[in-house]
Amino acid sequence: MILGLKKNLLFVSYLFFNALLTLLLLRLDHGFIIVSIFVVGGHLRDVINIAYQSLHMHRILRRCADIPDDDAEIVVGCLVPVYNEEPSMLKKNLDALTTQRLSKNTKLVVMLLFDGLTELNADLFSSVVNTIGLDAGCAEEQWFPSWKSKLLKKLVYKIGTYNDTPVILSFKESNSGKKDSLIIGENFIVLGIPRIESLDVRRVDFIYHTDGDTISDKNCLNEMVKSLVDDPDLDGVSGLLRTYLKDDATFTESAFVAMQDFQYFFSIIIRRMTESIMNSTICLPGCSNMIRVSEKTNVAIEKYGNLPVNKSGLVQTVTRMQGTDRRYTTLLLRQGSKLQMNWRAFVHTEPPLNASAFVNQRRRWSSNSFFNSMITLYSEKIPVYIKLSNLIDIARVFTTIFRVISYLCFWVYVKNFSLVNIVFFSMFIALPYLYAFAWIFCIVSEWKQMIAGFFLNKIFMPFLSVVAVTKMFFTATDFAWGSSRLTPPVADCTKPDF
Repeated sequence: MILGLKKNLLFVSYLFFNALLTLLLLRLDHGFIIVSIFVVGGHLRDVINIAYQSLHMHRILRRCADIPDDDAEIVVGCLVPVYNEEPSMLKKNLDALTTQRLSKNTKLVVMLLFDGLTELNADLFSSVVNTIGLDAGCAEEQWFPSWKSKLLKKLVYKIGTYNDTPVILSFKESNSGKKDSLIIGENFIVLGIPRIESLDVRRVDFIYHTDGDTISDKNCLNEMVKSLVDDPDLDGVSGLLRTYLKDDATFTESAFVAMQDFQYFFSIIIRRMTESIMNSTICLPGCSNMIRVSEKTNVAIEKYGNLPVNKSGLVQTVTRMQGTDRRYTTLLLRQGSKLQMNWRAFVHTEPPLNASAFVNQRRRWSSNSFFNSMITLYSEKIPVYIKLSNLIDIARVFTTIFRVISYLCFWVYVKNFSLVNIVFFSMFIALPYLYAFAWIFCIVSEWKQMIAGFFLNKIFMPFLSVVAVTKMFFTATDFAWGSSRLTPPVADCTKPDF
């Protein structure tokens, strides 16, 4: 009950604060001053980031050395949580993972962990086995503690070979969400795989996290492995996230993909890359990151499974109950982990394709950003600039409604600006986007889609953000992920042969 009151108070405060700022803007004679402050403040961090990156461009462009073939064997365990992806999509995922360009001494073991829409994931499991033509033997099982109940849960799995790569197809007895899959999956990779004699693996060195609807570029894993081998102190590395467009996409779906493609790219290049230089990337996205198996990551996954206690406040409750990448990354950063981003490690993922799915996804992301940023503010081992950047994220989320209003008012007040002011604002606002497009023209072949995405982002994203963030504050204690996909999997009804 107290938690609900805190949530309601936060929601009311959010509405009141935005209404107050709007009232001040409309009532003051010099409202353009407030608008100017918000416009400049909204872009100041990005301008500072660009300046900082310019000073460290040699580090950004540096390539890690190739891994000598005579080095000791490196074992990478790929963990792919499966929700309701189509078997054909999972086949594309596996095709991409099992045909990676890796050094001769890098061994890959891929694990798909099914946690679908139904109580039992057998139909989807069997359909994928048939779709990829996996030569699998009898099913085996291991037991792991469940996240919420802490009771032992049976994990059923089959081991086979696909494209000369060991593949483990597994499913849990009941649906417990992605967070449960990540906890059980990591424990299985670290503890379970070395127990399986047929795999001939003594220990797993790195874990690559990706999603079922993600396609990894042919050099993605090798780039990440090179980063971790090049710097023994590096605990984790993320890649560069792009979107992909399905062949039969409608015009509206194409527009949504283009809009999100630009937003992903801009955020990663302008913000994540700066954080990477500081060894403090604040989010290792679940669709593309590789971590070093170490004491720090073991502690992080153990704390990741902690439930709120009776006296937990709103911030601790929300961050612990959400199964998110940001929470896991925050737990690593609080231990002083060194986290970077390798922009040469590309992945392509399927984004939400309609407004409803988009709002559901951004509701989660806004909650992740808002509440986890609060935790980093009082964490000791996080750089001061990262804390200031997180403080800006908190302010941006909390003033979402007013930022849209000030954005609209800015164009009304432009007629009152002097030519000098217009030139200054144009250069100040345009600089981050010009920098991002410089990167786009250098490393992205689909630059026309990015240009379209830029304009769509500027027109529609502010209003979609208002809906998503307002919904987030109103439902802050609702930890259901909501639908972020359009269609359920197309699966045979063939029962598994075990």
